Amino acid sequence: MKRVLSALFFLSIFSVAQNGPASDQSPIDIVRLDPHSHVRCGMAAALMSESPDPWGTCLLVGYKNVSGKEITAVRFSVIFVNAFKEDSPALEVESTQTIRPGKTQSILWRDGVYWNDLGRDRMDARVSVSKVLYRDGSSWSNPEVKAAIDKTSVQATVAGLEGLYPTVHLTFEGSTAVVTAANANETMCKILHSLRVSLQMMHLDSVKVKSDAGEICFFSVSD
Repeated sequence: MKRVLSALFFLSIFSVAQNGPASDQSPIDIVRLDPHSHVRCGMAAALMSESPDPWGTCLLVGYKNVSGKEITAVRFSVIFVNAFKEDSPALEVESTQTIRPGKTQSILWRDGVYWNDLGRDRMDARVSVSKVLYRDGSSWSNPEVKAAIDKTSVQATVAGLEGLYPTVHLTFEGSTAVVTAANANETMCKILHSLRVSLQMMHLDSVKVKSDAGEICFFSVSD
């Protein structure tokens, strides 16, 4: 499940480092990332006469155009990470600010709801560039950006097994869903295997079923 966040505003009054790491692939380098920028969030809202974030925190991203062409739009993939190092569903965050070659911009988005839900100052974030649009109409897409697992939907699917498997619970090993129950058996494997198309749409790669005695089955959702 992806949610698209609109940019709060372009923040040109704050400077960011100009010497970000070089990249052989992406035309954009992320040079600064702060997933709970309290002070700047409040200052920016006051300067722009915006309604402040209820928790007074924003995601600050600084990025640099390392290509040779002017860029008119950037789409970022944002994954917030809670105190247990668990990923939230990926968000798409877009900026339509123009950035010339070699220049660096910084942008803020309200992220207070995630900051509050995912552990406050223990929350972290990962940001990658998924798509770039150039002034000349051409574009660049990142083939390595993969949608985060829709853990909420996977959890709802597994919860549907509670009638047959009262102790069922779900964990994740990378892009593998690990479904465990004291009485897990081959029938559970068959049920989950029959749902593999839906599970694939939730961005899972595979499923492992375990009982108290050990692993029962493992399968790829693309089988």
